[in-house]
Amino acid sequence: MRKAGFIILMPVLAVLAVLSGCAHQPPAPPPEPPKTLFAMFQKYCVTTGNEREAMAKALSADGYVDRSAQSVLRQIMDIQSITWQKGKDSVIWGPVTNNKITADGKKEIVPLEPPGAKGDWCSIRIHREHDDSQSAIAKWAGIPVKHRRQAAEFGDEISDFYGFRLENGKHIAIENYELTDRSPEAVMAGTWGVFLYKRGTEYGLSMSHLYMPKSDKAS
Repeated sequence: MRKAGFIILMPVLAVLAVLSGCAHQPPAPPPEPPKTLFAMFQKYCVTTGNEREAMAKALSADGYVDRSAQSVLRQIMDIQSITWQKGKDSVIWGPVTNNKITADGKKEIVPLEPPGAKGDWCSIRIHREHDDSQSAIAKWAGIPVKHRRQAAEFGDEISDFYGFRLENGKHIAIENYELTDRSPEAVMAGTWGVFLYKRGTEYGLSMSHLYMPKSDKAS
C-alpha cells in the first residue's frame, strides 16, 4: 500500500511543481518597439495625432525616457519642447513658433494668427547604417515630393518635403512644403508638413501641424 500511495503521489507533486514554476515566471517582455523610421513615425507621430500626452504614453511603453525633465537649461530658458530618448534614438515634441523680425533687426516670437491658432511638431532621429523608409513615406504621403535646394550644403543625401491639408481623409498637396508660411490662411486650412532627411548614418523625420482648434474655429 505504501508503494501504491507513493506512485499516486508523484504525479500530483509534478503538477504542483509545474504550477508553482509558472507562478514565479517573470512577466513577458513588452512588445519590441518599431525599428524602421517609417514605423516609428506612424506609431509616435501619426497615430498619436502629434499630441504630446499620447506620444508620451506610447514612448514610455516602449522604454523611452523623458530627458527634458533633467535639463537645467530647459528650466532657465523656458524651453517647451520635450525629448524622449532610448539609446541613440530620440523623439521630440514641441510647439510651432512664429518668428518676427523687429524694427531694430532682432528676432522675437509672436503668437500665431488668428488668435487661438496652434501648431505642434513631432521629430524622430535615429542612427542606422541603412534605413529603407523613404519609399514607404512617399507612398504614405501620396503627393509630389519637393527637395530643399541647399540640401547638399548641409550634407543631406536625402531631403524630401511633403506639404498637405486633409480633405475627406485624403492628403491634398499644397505649395508650402516647409511650413514657413504661418499665415492665418494656412492655419485655418489645417496645414501639415513632413520632412525626411539623411546625413551619413543619421536619419530624421519630422511632421508639423498648424491648425485652429475646433472650438475656436466654430466661434
